[in-house]
Order: sequence, then structure tokens, then C-alpha cells
Amino acid sequence: MDEASGTGKDKVHTFDFVPATFFISDGSHNVQLDEPKITVRFDSAPYLTTYKQGSIFPDVRATMNYDRANPDVTETAQHIWDAQNHPETTIPTKAGKKIPGALSSTPLHRVFYDTTLRRQNRDTARAACQAEWPNYSSQGKDCDEYPFSTTKEGAYNAKGDYSTRALTSGDNQKAGSRLASWYNDDRILDGDAFYVNVK
Repeated sequence: MDEASGTGKDKVHTFDFVPATFFISDGSHNVQLDEPKITVRFDSAPYLTTYKQGSIFPDVRATMNYDRANPDVTETAQHIWDAQNHPETTIPTKAGKKIPGALSSTPLHRVFYDTTLRRQNRDTARAACQAEWPNYSSQGKDCDEYPFSTTKEGAYNAKGDYSTRALTSGDNQKAGSRLASWYNDDRILDGDAFYVNVK
């Protein structure tokens, strides 16, 4: 594909193909089976650090995984699990709170180019953390937010359907680094939908 062509800032192309033609015999003649169509997406996203150009199968459900048993990110994983499974126990308090992103829910959507929204998401979450855990940063903690500040569904536009928690800085930062690496390795572009699964 030509890097200079394609649509949008990430120069996206999509291509559909049928990998093979299959026949079965009914005893007297061959019958052609329905042929599955597979879509491939090509892009030239400048912010993906490992490979500026690449391709994926966009019909695969993109899923970021965290494990509560992993000691490096156990606090963050537990926070996301609580937000997805028991949103009524999370901060800020809201009746009927529903937080997206779980496999059984609606997806999240990555935000890269809208730096203003990313900042607004962080600022909204930090204000909620400060109200609940005053001076949390002086205690070696970071304000973790879910959905992530790098998503359209982040705190600023969520109308209370989000969660914040003051977590140990090392845990929170390792979880954030893993998310950034996953965005890169799985070629999650600006606007792409994805899910978060917590074991």
C-alpha cells in the first residue's frame, strides 16, 4: 500500500479477500460452500512506536487483559474489576452507575489526537480523587481512572459513569505502561473500539 494514500490521519486502507474456495460432495456432484470474507486493515499511524506501518484483522475483538493475581498490577486490575462488576461501590457515587468496557458491555474507544479531551478526562478524575482522598499524591499514590483517560468514555463526558481510586504509584504506572504497549502492539488507532478483560 502507498503510505501517502489512505483515509484519515492514519492513512487507513481496508481490503477484503476470500482465502479459499471449498467444495463438498453430496454423492453425485460437488457443492460449493459459502466463502467467508476476511477484512484486513492497513495503516500508517505515526504514533505507533514499534512499526509506523502495519496491518491487522479489524473484525477480531480487541481486548486488553489484566490479571488480579499479578502482583505488579494487582491494585489496578482490582479497581477495573470493581468498576466493571460492582460500579455502585466506586467513586464518585452515583445511583444506577453503569461503566462500559467489559466483554459483556459496550466497548471503549481510544482517543489519541484529541489531547484536550485526554487532559479533561484526567483533570475530572483527579478532582474526584482529591475530594475522596485529600493529598493522596503526598502518600505515594496516583489517581487511577477507569475508563482510561485515553478513551472517549473517560471521566469528562461520562456523566458520573466512571471510577477513580487512589492507588500505589508503582502499580498504577506499570498498568499504564502495559496499556500503552498494548495500544502499540495491537495497533489500536484513534477511534478504535476495544474491551478490557480482568482475570
